[in-house]
Amino acid sequence: MAGHDTLFILEQHKIFKAFEDSLVENSLKTQNIIDCRDDILYLWHSSEACLLTLNIKTLEIDENVNYQRLVGTESITFTVSTVLVNPISTWVAISGPHGLCAMRLPRRSGSQALFQGGRDTIFCRSRILDERHFMSECEIYRIKWHPNSCTDSHVLVLSSDNSLKLYDVCDEDQPLKQVWRIGPRSGRMPLLAALGDSTVDVDIGLDNRAVLLCGNGNVRILDLSATEKSRLTIDGPLRMYPSADDNYGLESCSVLMLNEHFICVATCGGTLYHCILLPNGEFENSSKKTFQEPSKWGDRSSNRNLCNNYSHIETSQHPVDLTHSLYVIEAIELDLGLTLDDNDPSHTCPIHLKADEGTKNRYFCYHETGVHIITVPIIDQLQKFFSSSDENLADILPSLNSTSTIEYIICTKTSKMENINPPAGICVTYSTHALISILADGRLVVKPLDVSGPGEMLFNDSLDAIKADSSLNRSNLTMSLNEMHKVPFNNQIHQLLKHELSQPLLKMSSNTEPDAQECFELLSHATHVFREEYFSKIERARKELERRGKTLRLLKNLQLQEIEEWQCNRATISSETERLNEKCKTAQHIQKDLNERCKKVLRALRKKQSTPSHAEKEMTDQLEEYNKKMPKLMSEFSKIKQKIDIQKTQMHNWDASRKKEEIFLGKHLTEIIKNTLGQQTGQIKNLIEKVNFMKQEVGLD
Repeated sequence: MAGHDTLFILEQHKIFKAFEDSLVENSLKTQNIIDCRDDILYLWHSSEACLLTLNIKTLEIDENVNYQRLVGTESITFTVSTVLVNPISTWVAISGPHGLCAMRLPRRSGSQALFQGGRDTIFCRSRILDERHFMSECEIYRIKWHPNSCTDSHVLVLSSDNSLKLYDVCDEDQPLKQVWRIGPRSGRMPLLAALGDSTVDVDIGLDNRAVLLCGNGNVRILDLSATEKSRLTIDGPLRMYPSADDNYGLESCSVLMLNEHFICVATCGGTLYHCILLPNGEFENSSKKTFQEPSKWGDRSSNRNLCNNYSHIETSQHPVDLTHSLYVIEAIELDLGLTLDDNDPSHTCPIHLKADEGTKNRYFCYHETGVHIITVPIIDQLQKFFSSSDENLADILPSLNSTSTIEYIICTKTSKMENINPPAGICVTYSTHALISILADGRLVVKPLDVSGPGEMLFNDSLDAIKADSSLNRSNLTMSLNEMHKVPFNNQIHQLLKHELSQPLLKMSSNTEPDAQECFELLSHATHVFREEYFSKIERARKELERRGKTLRLLKNLQLQEIEEWQCNRATISSETERLNEKCKTAQHIQKDLNERCKKVLRALRKKQSTPSHAEKEMTDQLEEYNKKMPKLMSEFSKIKQKIDIQKTQMHNWDASRKKEEIFLGKHLTEIIKNTLGQQTGQIKNLIEKVNFMKQEVGLD
């Protein structure tokens, strides 16, 4: 079954009807209570306090597959705002402002890979982490599964008391493994939060570094792999270039680390800052704060009052060098709702960022007024740049002209509406390459995602000069073809169709009904966007297709002409080849005759010479030497023959005597006789070889 058919079946599935019933009394705040991992969709049902799960991949086989309920062994009484499954789908973290629960996922089995073979309701082992602490002393801002955990069971929690806690959900006795103090104590937090000095978000990279974002826009780096437990060093606030008076926003709300060098910072006003994190060539002095960090917690009783265990904040007496800086390369303004009039006030709300695990250059923004898709093509260029050798840096230098693409896919508010319909969660299913969004009123929106992504460069301007006339020669066509092959054609068309404004899917609150004037303004706005941003770019893409078609047709005609020329020259080339082969054979025959004549001439010249040649003299000397040695060798040969006759006579006598009388020889005598006979045999063999050699040299054979 095709992917789009699966998405259509998914939209009609009854799991979303059950999920919609649990959202009736939910507060109108942006949440993320759905997640998808390994094609399993997880949805939090607040009324029944359980997880609803559905295997999306099984919809290709069975459209009527049932969803399953996962019920924890410990009841969850706090309001849930986040559902996050770990990378290997063994644990799911369920959190809210005042609680954190870790639920162990059961094993999947059966032909459809369902939990415990497909049972409707499954009880799963779960546990509440630091319940009293989060219920009464602080709030949870953000939870993240640690990407470098060996067991994928470590979860990081950022709380309102300016602390970052590390829990191991597999540890039954002591789940809290580490606490990093990243700011002042919670006693002064109301004032600090108002001033923007508190940490509001955190993200972790694969290099074991945590990026901390404060409300005033300050960004700091925390190395989670530090082995020193007594003192904690935070790198920051980092310098941001180019400098700005407002520090790039005084209402920062979210940070996302797409890779070890690229960071995205979001503000409540809808501005996204794309930054590159680079080490400083020469460290710059700055006020780098050092905090006292507690060691690992001992018994469980010490965890009950965490604020009392935090150490005091200490400022370094000497300025410490900053090791990194942030370079802002792009600022993006998001449309927080549809603005129908220029005089309408702008909407502000927290922006939540979510990375696309399927591709490195795309992430999602969801907020009270809808969902955006952001594509950043420069990330691929940066990845190639940082991983290349020093010799190729000039060829792959990233181009800052490649701007990011913004796609406003879901809008839940206009500038004249007071009610909002924020997303209850978004997730990506990678088997069908689609973004699943569920709104606060329970409506489902499934958006297919582009797998390839936009290209990095446009068609070269030299193609605009190509005309379908007789003046177009082979070199111009070849150059045009090379230009076309630099970037895949689908990426070029995708880039041409890229628009700065998009017309989102309107999903207003069901409690609000727009009047006729507002409907007309919405229609006028959509018409304007389609006319300016869609139709004109489609026309441009059509012209580009025609231009490429002309070039390819001309190139085809040129190639056909070349084929005809080659066919005409084929007979001439064949006859020329035969003629050259005949000449080659004649030349070889003449060369052979000349070699024979040269040999005859040389032999005749040698015969006419009165004095022997050097080789003949050497041969004569050797023969004379052999003649001198022959008498001695002949006498030795005769002696050897006599010895052989004597040995034969002795052997005959020995055989005769042995037949008459069997004589027993000991082992020692036997070995001596064998050795003696072997030596004599070898000597005889050597003498025979010498005699034969002498005969051959003398010519007696």
